[in-house]
Amino acid sequence: MKIIDFGIAKAASHNSTTHEGLIKGKLAYMSPEQATGKTIDHRSDIFSTGIIFYELLAGRRMFEGETMQIYTQVRDARYEPLDKLLPDLPAKLLGVVERALAKEPDERYQTCGEMLADLENCIFELSVRPNGRSFANFVKEFFKEEFAVEETALWAKTRIYGDEKSDLDSQPTATDGTFADTVFLADPQKWEPFRRNIWRFALVAGMAIIGFVFNLSLAELPFTPSDRSVSAYSIELPPPDVDTTGDQIKAARDALQAKQFSSAVALFEVVLADDKSSIKGFSDAYFEALQGLAEELISTDKESAKGFLLKALDIKPASVPVLSKLGYIYLRDNNYPQAIDTYQKVAELEPQLPNAFFNLGYIYAVTENYSKAKEMYALVVQLEPAFQDEALFNLAMVHEQLGERRQCLKSLKQAVEINPANASALAYLKQITEQKEQIP
Repeated sequence: MKIIDFGIAKAASHNSTTHEGLIKGKLAYMSPEQATGKTIDHRSDIFSTGIIFYELLAGRRMFEGETMQIYTQVRDARYEPLDKLLPDLPAKLLGVVERALAKEPDERYQTCGEMLADLENCIFELSVRPNGRSFANFVKEFFKEEFAVEETALWAKTRIYGDEKSDLDSQPTATDGTFADTVFLADPQKWEPFRRNIWRFALVAGMAIIGFVFNLSLAELPFTPSDRSVSAYSIELPPPDVDTTGDQIKAARDALQAKQFSSAVALFEVVLADDKSSIKGFSDAYFEALQGLAEELISTDKESAKGFLLKALDIKPASVPVLSKLGYIYLRDNNYPQAIDTYQKVAELEPQLPNAFFNLGYIYAVTENYSKAKEMYALVVQLEPAFQDEALFNLAMVHEQLGERRQCLKSLKQAVEINPANASALAYLKQITEQKEQIP
């Protein structure tokens, strides 16, 4: 048994804003929210711990297949139910695993302490009394052949490098220490009789895992990235199917072609986690995936959409569509300073684009900077967009605030002339006209 690192983390970035959401690590041990690039917290670690517990009980990997297949399984939290693999598994223990592996974070254990308490209850209610010593003895006996081989190899290397005068012919053959044929729990024939009672030993292993993660979680504030909060011990697993970088990029491009933007972004970022310089080969496609995903999320999850747009700007800082969408998010969040800065960049890049000036006019109007609002709406009117009557109506409102009644009336008449169906302009024009007639 060994303590290992899952290799899962939200990549620590030098710029926490522009690089938020970068996926780094092994897909097969990610939570659904991490695989889709969403914000994660300590409950993502609980899902990853649940995967290890599942694999300890099942004697097999929870997610298997090619990169794209694994990604889809992780994203949907789709796996073979444990009770089908182990029909005799106690229902209470099954419930612990299934709750840890809930797709939605709110439906999982909210702390490692809760999961640890349920495991302790399982041991009590099932009258299981395994302990660390009996478990260690079991493992030592079960793996005695493997331990012997490893010990022999280690001894050989020690003799070779530690005693140059020794008789090498009398020593065991040294190995390179890499057992390429290592399989899950050694020989399958040895595994089969063990499978029936695996849950008894897995309870101890599970408690060790949860206890280890729980101790780490005590040092963490709530809702912190899981850069260092997930490590657990596990029986060594067989190496997963490894795709080359080219295969991963192809899978990402295929997902992009199918407009599966979330999948495409996640796969591209798996490649980037290993080699940031590889972006040179797919920057346009990655940019398109980020932009597409942001468009999907902008109406339901503005914060995530903003993160993806900021990453897209890292690739193409002068992208007018991305800047425009980012400005819209700032505007809807009432973050007017950021919105003004973003729309001004759009106006500099595309001075013939009326939308940026219109939105700047709106921001200046609601912040009562009427002189700047007047300037912006006047620019929109000069560009004669399809919504020119709306710009004229807004300009009329600004004139009124500035006490420019004659210009207000003129702008309203122009708005109605361009679009006789503009009800707001018609109503306000009528109101202004009636007030003028009442003045002696």
